[in-house]
Amino acid sequence: MYEESRSLGGWRVQVTLVVGLVFLAGLNTLALAQATGLAIDHAPFTRPQRRGAPLLIEATITAPAGLRKAEVFCRTVGGGDFTAIPMESVAENRYRTIIPDWLTAGQGLEYYIT
Repeated sequence: MYEESRSLGGWRVQVTLVVGLVFLAGLNTLALAQATGLAIDHAPFTRPQRRGAPLLIEATITAPAGLRKAEVFCRTVGGGDFTAIPMESVAENRYRTIIPDWLTAGQGLEYYIT
């Protein structure tokens, strides 16, 4: 698992990348990734994003055994439950989704990709 937190233009952005299932028979994420070859590559935002505007999230996801689905789970900073937003395949191993404007209207966004 990779986590990063930054303050950007008044927003606090928390990024967590989760590779597949977090735990499986006692394996941690890194061990699971090494055992399955599953990898998620996503560049966290380095510049402030416009508050209240849809936000494009892209990732390269490789899964030698195939991928059933990819999702982004997100919420406003410190919010309650995460909202699952499906990602669409746009090219081989490339996925994207749009975070709706109502989720970017607050003081920041927390999200992770599975």
